Amino acid sequence: MYIWVIVALLFVIGVKYYTSREMAQLERRLNRVKTGLHTTKQEYDAVQVTQMETQKAEGAMEDRITHMKEIIQDINVRLTQTDTSQETPSMSIQNIMDGQ
Repeated sequence: MYIWVIVALLFVIGVKYYTSREMAQLERRLNRVKTGLHTTKQEYDAVQVTQMETQKAEGAMEDRITHMKEIIQDINVRLTQTDTSQETPSMSIQNIMDGQ
């Protein structure tokens, strides 16, 4: 009977030892995952900041392009108005280009 008590006690000690080793291994794995997750989160945050800066720069460039197009359109309108007001019926640009 004492033998069964000793065997049961050894079995309990063995299971506790095995459980503690597996638990330690699991904690190491969990810490590696946490570290990797933290690193990935930092990279993601850096990429988000870069994306926001790029979007701001893109918006500024689109505004510049829009303003440039408006200026070019305004210049074209002014040149067209100047050409039509200075043109005489006998000396139009088209007549000059046609050789008349």
